[in-house]
Amino acid sequence: MRKMLIVALAAGCSSLAGCGSSKSSPPAEGSAAGASAPASRPGKSSSMTKFTLNVDGEPPVAVEFAVPAGWSADTSMPDPAWKRAGARLLSVVAVAPSGGDDEVRVRKAIRMQYDEVGADERIDLPDGRVWIAHQDGENLHARMFVPYPGGVVMRVAILGPDGAGALPEVRAAFETLRVVGP
Repeated sequence: MRKMLIVALAAGCSSLAGCGSSKSSPPAEGSAAGASAPASRPGKSSSMTKFTLNVDGEPPVAVEFAVPAGWSADTSMPDPAWKRAGARLLSVVAVAPSGGDDEVRVRKAIRMQYDEVGADERIDLPDGRVWIAHQDGENLHARMFVPYPGGVVMRVAILGPDGAGALPEVRAAFETLRVVGP
């Protein structure tokens, strides 16, 4: 079941019931996409990059976040994605689970990704954000869930055994995610 969810997520989440697929537009005109200063940790001198994520049947959502200098674009994915040593997947998607408020939508988005999450694997952050890092076999699955009106944006990482040490860098990058408009 988990492999199906990961495959569906990587394919834009279009095959999950109640989940719209997410496609992105290229960086917005005037965004910092090409003006990045080298940095090993986001938030220091990494620039913010803007994307518009499209969710089937819903209005698009504009987001921005830092991309560490050591990550390179992965153009083989339908949604914005990156490569770095030890990472099997680094991406961002927007989903539109049903629900009347942010908490309900985030809870549903988490259930779409994980069968079960231990209390020590989940950290509730301000503004309804949730960080989860869950070991599943040899892979470390990490997500940042950020609610917005009508949906949830997820930054997604799957780190292999040789990439697990990068979790602090991944989390720091994921914590820069902001929804900046509809």
